[in-house]
Formats: sequence, structure tokens, C-alpha cells
Amino acid sequence: MRKIILTFVLFGLVAIASGYEPQRKEYLTEEEQDLIREAALDPVARIKLFLKFAADRWQKFQAALAAPETKDRSATLNDLLGAYTSCIDDMTDTFDLHLGRRVNLRKAIVAARAQLPAFLAQLEEFKKTDSPDANLVRDTLEDAILATQEAIEQVDKATKEQPPEDKPKKGDKKN
Repeated sequence: MRKIILTFVLFGLVAIASGYEPQRKEYLTEEEQDLIREAALDPVARIKLFLKFAADRWQKFQAALAAPETKDRSATLNDLLGAYTSCIDDMTDTFDLHLGRRVNLRKAIVAARAQLPAFLAQLEEFKKTDSPDANLVRDTLEDAILATQEAIEQVDKATKEQPPEDKPKKGDKKN
């Protein structure tokens, strides 16, 4: 019995030492990852991209719901809703990272305020349906609702912490 336990411990140590990582599902396509990398220095562009990707995942989630027979329905719905949540979390993290840095996030705030409340309303409405599909994704749905609520709170915080707009002084002329 000790040999078996020792063997498992050794396998575990070898796996850790070799840098083995369990496969992690990427929620962005390679093209989307490239777009995010290209927008690395522009937080407003990154936030808008994450919102766009979240909207895409939500739309795909709704399409999967409407499809009468989706192969491995539970996994598909949970993956799409999880991808939506990841997009919203990354958008929130981008806001958080740039707060207090005197970065003008006004355009990102406007975009987020236009979409997040609608996402939240749709998520909560789906939760209320009490359909078999809502039960399949109950935990993931709760995570999505929580992430969206936190994102709205972060946008409100970002709004309050925005630096004052630079207004041209009297007599200043723009070239």
C-alpha cells in the first residue's frame, strides 16, 4: 500500500517539477487574442473589445438555447456562459487596472453603461424562467450575474474617479 501511495506522490512531484499544467480552455479565439494584444496600450479599446466579445458569447448562448437539440447541451451552454463571464471579468480588471492613473476612460464608461445593464436584465430574466436549461447552468449563471453586477459597480467607481476633462482656456486656439 505504501508503494502505491509513494508512486502517486512521485508522479505528482514529477508533474509539478516538469511544469505540467492542466489544459485550460481559452475563451478567446486566436484572432480575438491578437486584437487584445494590439490594443495593449489603449485601455478604452481593450474594454470595448471585451464588451464586444461578451456580447458575442451572450448571443451565441442565446442561439444555443434556441436550438432544439444542441450536442452536449449542458457543456455547450456552460462554456458559452463561462466565456461571457470571463470577458466581463477581464473588462472589469482593465477598468480596475487603470483607475487612479488619470487615464481618460469616458468612452469606455459610455460603452459599458450602454451594454451592462441590458446584459444583467437578460441574465436575471433567464434565471427567472426556471427552465430545464436554467437549471443546467445554475452555478455558471450565478457567476455571470455576479460578474456583471461587479462590472457595473466598477464602471460607477471609474465614473467617479475620472480626471477632470481638459477644457481649452479662454484665448487658447487649437491648431
